[in-house]
Amino acid sequence: MHWIIQDSNGRHYNWTALYEAVIKAGSSAEFCKIENVYQYHAKEDSAIIIGGEDFLEAVLRNDSLHARIFQDAVFFRVDNYLHLWGKDYINKDFIICKPEKICLLEEGNYFVRPLYDTKCFDGGVYRLPFEAGGIYKHCEVCTKSKNCICISSVKNVFREWRTVIVAGEIVSICQYAVNGKTCVDSENIPAEIYGFCEKIVLRANIVAPVAWVLDVALTCDGYKVMEANIFNASNFYDCDRLKIVKRLEKILETD
Repeated sequence: MHWIIQDSNGRHYNWTALYEAVIKAGSSAEFCKIENVYQYHAKEDSAIIIGGEDFLEAVLRNDSLHARIFQDAVFFRVDNYLHLWGKDYINKDFIICKPEKICLLEEGNYFVRPLYDTKCFDGGVYRLPFEAGGIYKHCEVCTKSKNCICISSVKNVFREWRTVIVAGEIVSICQYAVNGKTCVDSENIPAEIYGFCEKIVLRANIVAPVAWVLDVALTCDGYKVMEANIFNASNFYDCDRLKIVKRLEKILETD
């Protein structure tokens, strides 16, 4: 199995650590700069791609490269999270509106994010309507006529964990934030987290990519799903990369 990983000149720990895990697993990997993707000629029939969103987009423009990117436009969207996880979804109270409607909201703090997994602007707490401009400038790239903005109340989040899932199996979990600040810890994994994640991942009606990432939060109301993320562009923090590589390659080899 071959992995193509975005070249950051060694500055992006997630990518360099994953490269080392792939080599340790006995597979092949290479770094590739984004400007070289367009002319890249595949050395193998297919490759697992790892990098930022812009890197993935560049890869998809290269017709000669058969890329394994585990994207799913139906799965990675807010209304699907509510459909799948209901009351276990942290922002179950969200509303969907057009960008121009933001200025009509009562003044206050809101959690705002795109409906889709486009990452056209960063989801987070915005003081509206005063900070609406930071959203509008991104919306103008596509169109303001879309119902594509999700708005919900602000929740208190105490701790956050990242869970890597391959073929419906929880492969590795690590803590990545405490009280909104980055705090990576592979040891602080309560047993309840595994139970909650298993319940979420094993829902009978879930149809997900072969590999994906689940973010879970501890809130005033217990554990909640924050969001799902595409495997190829996610930071694995202190998750067990070697275990992730081996599990994914085993599944793909039998696919």
